[in-house]
Amino acid sequence: MSTPRFIALVALSLTFVAFGLYLSSPNSDGLSLRDSIHEALIYAAVLDTVAPRGQTIILVAVTDSNSFGERRAVTHLIPSRNPLRFVSETDVTVPDADLERYWRNFYARFPGSSGWYTMSDIEYNAAHREAMVWVRHHCGGLCGSWDLVKLSKTNGSWHITRFDVIMVS
Repeated sequence: MSTPRFIALVALSLTFVAFGLYLSSPNSDGLSLRDSIHEALIYAAVLDTVAPRGQTIILVAVTDSNSFGERRAVTHLIPSRNPLRFVSETDVTVPDADLERYWRNFYARFPGSSGWYTMSDIEYNAAHREAMVWVRHHCGGLCGSWDLVKLSKTNGSWHITRFDVIMVS
């Protein structure tokens, strides 16, 4: 083997090793890029099931009850079929009084949406082949749901295997 070809192969091998380390090294959220992409695909599968096609999804980053909202790398990687808009919890805090006015203002502020959603962190089985996510949807004074979504990974893709509506109003 000629020296330039050997050097090129070594350089290419080192590039693949470095890229593998990059994919597996944790970011500021404690997740590797590989894990972030993995979680983003799960969240996309869930959102594409719960949200009406074509409507803007208002996804709330709830930081006091779970770390989903703190995972900017995950939330910005979600490849949903619907437009996504990420907001903070303070952007959608519901006042104690005058819910009708709140929701009128909400839909004026976020036209084309069907309310707002929050999602839990993802819980996995030991083999990381099954996952579970809680989804809350708020769409009006007496409009909303809490859902438990179970997924499984087959042929490299995540698919919903069970969708339980726990509460609806």
